[in-house]
Amino acid sequence: MLTRYISLGHLPEDDDRQRRMKSVFAVVMILIILMDLEYVLFRDRSGLDLTIDGWIFVGCVAGLVVLKVTRRLDTSMLVFAGILIPAFTVELWIVGNKHGALFTFAIFPIWSITILGPRRSIPLFVICLAAVVFSAVIEPYLPHIRSALHVTGVNPDGWVFHSPAKETIGRDEALTFIFGLGLLYMGMYSAHNALNRANERIEYLLFNVLPPSIAARLADRGEQDFLGGAAIADAHEQATILFADIVGFTEIAARMSPARVVALLDRIFGAFDSLAEAHEVEKIKTIGDAYMAVCGLPEPNPHHAQNIAELALAMQDTVRRIRTDEGAAIRLRIGINTGPVVAGIIGRRRFLYDLWGDAVNTASRMESHGASDTIQVGESTYEALKDSYEFEALGDIDVKGKGRLPAWRLIGRRR
Repeated sequence: MLTRYISLGHLPEDDDRQRRMKSVFAVVMILIILMDLEYVLFRDRSGLDLTIDGWIFVGCVAGLVVLKVTRRLDTSMLVFAGILIPAFTVELWIVGNKHGALFTFAIFPIWSITILGPRRSIPLFVICLAAVVFSAVIEPYLPHIRSALHVTGVNPDGWVFHSPAKETIGRDEALTFIFGLGLLYMGMYSAHNALNRANERIEYLLFNVLPPSIAARLADRGEQDFLGGAAIADAHEQATILFADIVGFTEIAARMSPARVVALLDRIFGAFDSLAEAHEVEKIKTIGDAYMAVCGLPEPNPHHAQNIAELALAMQDTVRRIRTDEGAAIRLRIGINTGPVVAGIIGRRRFLYDLWGDAVNTASRMESHGASDTIQVGESTYEALKDSYEFEALGDIDVKGKGRLPAWRLIGRRR
């Protein structure tokens, strides 16, 4: 039963942090309910004190119910605070800063930063400060009221707002509270914002290194299971792979400074990245002056062969417009093939999303055995595109490790 209450409000899509926060909230609510019942049942509690304890009980129960129904921690927190802040404000008027009233007003804003986020926590911070300041201001003006319901051992005359046991909230206490809570809140606010920005940068890098769906699967893993858990590997029945290589780049680079070499590659591959995104193609990696991309995974795409063909033609057009500082033209050799592929993440440091399979090897061989300014495709890609694109048959070519394979040169889309 305890486990069931601790996991109250958990959703399958919740990450570890969300589950922990919901569990902490549920445990805190249960503990407050038990402590409140102990005060009511086993101590001399009567009159308005008993009423305040009742509101605390109602607030905790309401928070648990809302968490159970909505499964939203932020909504539960707001309901809980909306009931308890008025109750503790009245407690402050009646008995001063006893029973943790000031402590509670300090905890609510800090806790809300974690649950609601920095911006949404600001109203709660202002409300808690206002409750303490208002209580200190009206302290001298509280009426002298006697009530039989408020007669206790320490308050035999039944004063409601002026009990002999009351700890008055004065100006000094209010200023100290504002100063201390303000410093603590601003520190937490700044730290949480900095943490959010760091997480956003990490997520940005992760989603740029890996395909979005694969990055999301990694991000959903637990902290201990981020990379050390079960391997992420998927089999895909059909995908089309592209390899592109800059012809003679070693000779071109030999005449350039290192900075200019990197700048040239960045210009070329940056253009390829934009083209790949426009054609719904997933860039896999660059190896030196070679570029590898795939379409049809990790998300299936029925037009994977067509998209890769359009990308290859666009890449050719792009490099024709690029020249080095010395005026040398950039020439490209491209190989394409279609078939089943296995894809997954390898490595523990600088991990990489990569592809394996005969279709990948054949696409690589189509590139390495092709001619400059040529898009050379294997038989499977030709069969997928022959009705929509023009090809030139190249006959059988000798492919290392594969023997003789038929190949075609992609010319362009049929008119």
